[in-house]
Amino acid sequence: ELCGRHAVFYHAYSEAALLYETFAALGQVLFGYGGTAPLPRLLLGPFAHVRTAGELQEKLRGEFNNTDQCRPFKSVGISATCSVRAENCYASPPHTFFQGYHLTPMDGVFHNFLGTAGLMEAKKRLLEIGARYKLGLAQAHRTREVEKENINWKEYNYDDSKLQRCRGHILQIFIRRELVDRLAYSSHSLGRFDSTRHPLSRYMAHDFKDGRYGQQYVFEQARILADPAAFMDSNCVRSFVYSGDEEFHNRRLEMQAEIREVLRSVLDSSHKRAKVAANLTRTPPNLFKKAGPIGGQLTTGTGKS
Repeated sequence: ELCGRHAVFYHAYSEAALLYETFAALGQVLFGYGGTAPLPRLLLGPFAHVRTAGELQEKLRGEFNNTDQCRPFKSVGISATCSVRAENCYASPPHTFFQGYHLTPMDGVFHNFLGTAGLMEAKKRLLEIGARYKLGLAQAHRTREVEKENINWKEYNYDDSKLQRCRGHILQIFIRRELVDRLAYSSHSLGRFDSTRHPLSRYMAHDFKDGRYGQQYVFEQARILADPAAFMDSNCVRSFVYSGDEEFHNRRLEMQAEIREVLRSVLDSSHKRAKVAANLTRTPPNLFKKAGPIGGQLTTGTGKS
């Protein structure tokens, strides 16, 4: 249904699930996000410094020291594969779907986001939701940050062995073909540019059964500029999520509704909502050494995903 006008990518994650769901719920409450898929990024400020995948690639070669494992890159970019069948990369969907995938400890990221947004008073309730739905981020918090929140973990029948077996999630990302090269670039490990598959839109247009182009891209990686403005606009991006834990997958929207209710109870006035929205447009201090070129608007419309 979507592949004619879109190229599809796959982003694997695990501990970030509660964070991504919080992003989506906050996008719904503040910005009218009409979709239900998780949002991989929501802080808008950093995207004023990196407007295109080309700029992201240039920064990786320069101030990011040729690695995507740094805070500035992660503030705007996500890793992805170009096929759900990709098996020769370190975030292979067939291998990460059940066991999950992450390199960066997420407990501090979640704490810092809530602090930046001005939503720290919601932290305990959000973590309790994560615990009730057995999410890996809550597990990570249990060993450090969450101990300060006085959460009774036994109340939620927290089962570490189940988390280890079924904590993976795959975000299926459909990007409009005319926007692929603005939002993504072909990459090797650590986000390093792969010139043999450039431009990525050209290679993603080939059927993997029809020759060497497909054989290259179907087993390789990409990096995606996870601009919230694009991910919340169905004229640019459509996303769907699948979870290795069938029980969680079936109840995910129920959990997202609970997160929305927590956020609405905290953001109970127009003043509070405006303040948090303003916080989300700021760039954390010293995140970038210098601002990148400022480009034009990305979106082709105002639709909702």
